[in-house]
Amino acid sequence: MNADEIIEGIKNDNPDKNVKVNVMNSNVTAKFKDAVVANKEFVKALIFIGKNIIYSISLPDCIKKLGYDWFELSQEGLILVKKFGNTLKIDCIPFDVLGIFAIHKHLGSLGFKMPFKLPNLKVITNLLGFASIDILGPLKQILNTFNLDCMKDFSKWKEADYVINCLKNKNQGN
Repeated sequence: MNADEIIEGIKNDNPDKNVKVNVMNSNVTAKFKDAVVANKEFVKALIFIGKNIIYSISLPDCIKKLGYDWFELSQEGLILVKKFGNTLKIDCIPFDVLGIFAIHKHLGSLGFKMPFKLPNLKVITNLLGFASIDILGPLKQILNTFNLDCMKDFSKWKEADYVINCLKNKNQGN
């Protein structure tokens, strides 16, 4: 099921509740997603990372520690539900958003700074803390094939073919 179908099911199962839906960080990551939308393999990698983070966690224990009452998994991500009296708060964490946060978190430790800052969302930070997968090892292998000095010059990213040339040629200079 997709997230919309699951949320609609929760609403139908709880007709007496006021349901509030929040898609975690959808507006902040929109610019980043737009920048990589042409590279479908990268987007697939983000989704893969996000799914693997979720699948590496003992979700029932994690959900309770995060303060939610239950969860659902959709095709797009994790749906967290919390009861507040007559209200259900639903937080949706898309797999690709979780992947973006995971990569962003680890790039700093490799000396690679993104030209934007992601907000500190406690739920996502805690989910990443509960994950038992190693993102840093594969990320180092991937980044080692690129010319990171070249990639760090964000002022040149708008130049035609600059980024693709950095990615293709580790020996390219600034």
